[in-house]
Amino acid sequence: MESTNRERVALTGANNDQMDDYAIDIMVDLDYVPRQECCIYKIPQRLREVTEKAYIPQVISIGPLHHGKKSLAKMERQKSRYYQKFYERTSDETLEKFGRYIKENAERICRCYDELMFETEFRASGFMRMIQYDAVFIIEFFLRHFEVFPSQNLPPSSNEKIYKIYSATMLHEAGVRFKAVDKNSWLNVEFEKGELRIPNFYVGLITEAAIRNVMALEQCHYPKEAYFCSYIEFLYSLIDTDRDVDLLVKRGILDNGMWSSAAVADMINTLMVGVARARLPTCYAQIGKSLNKCYDSFWNRTVATLGNVYFSDVWRGTGTVAAFLVVLFTLTQTVLAILDRVVPTK
Repeated sequence: MESTNRERVALTGANNDQMDDYAIDIMVDLDYVPRQECCIYKIPQRLREVTEKAYIPQVISIGPLHHGKKSLAKMERQKSRYYQKFYERTSDETLEKFGRYIKENAERICRCYDELMFETEFRASGFMRMIQYDAVFIIEFFLRHFEVFPSQNLPPSSNEKIYKIYSATMLHEAGVRFKAVDKNSWLNVEFEKGELRIPNFYVGLITEAAIRNVMALEQCHYPKEAYFCSYIEFLYSLIDTDRDVDLLVKRGILDNGMWSSAAVADMINTLMVGVARARLPTCYAQIGKSLNKCYDSFWNRTVATLGNVYFSDVWRGTGTVAAFLVVLFTLTQTVLAILDRVVPTK
């Protein structure tokens, strides 16, 4: 192998019987510095240290980094089945267009990956075939499982710095009402007239891995538009313990597929470790400020405490009213008796 800084790599086509037609040479710079096209990164070490397993594919590999691993071999057969189904949906012409597009844009595709991937993975001769199979798998997967891609309405940023928000249980004790809403985006959080409206959020066994990978992508590629990281920071502020999780589950905001409230709390509380929080958009700063102001009000906490203690349900509220009436009637009788002694009736 030559020890030069540049290496000639042969890339082959989408189908084995067409390799000669699609074979091209592409120059790969081993002293590569990520360019504007780079959008697929190695996870930074500060994020991997928290839970490395979250960033390692457990079922299927997409792209060159984990391609060829024995633990993911079964899904390669599934890719072939998806490829066949996609062919039945379309035609030879469509797949040929795919192949030509990949060939014409091979160098640009390479530049989407970071330096380490260049050095270790792009020497494989089946690169273009792998890219085509992976691309078709993704398209076929979404065609099967998603009819519409909803638009994501991103929350506006402000110039205010977001501070630590009080936990969900503390805000509840101050009279804040929590309500689950059905919206196209998790990011659409609203607080109005004492009611905090948050879209339903499912937490299951694979949720952590999905969240961490989206956050890692934002940290690497969209550091100034890391809206999802800001949302997770907001959720992180609301959830301190399993009591906060129980409250949000009761209100329908969290759908707990992990069974354990403590496990959900522990997971949420580690998501922000290693995240560059100072660079995050301040999407929820105004909401956080309003929530903290609500809790800091002594009157709000007093009224809410009375309501939570004495009127938490119909039976307790009925008992409270009945007890109050008994006390009121007793007090009235006592006052009338005293007045009768002090001022005898004629």
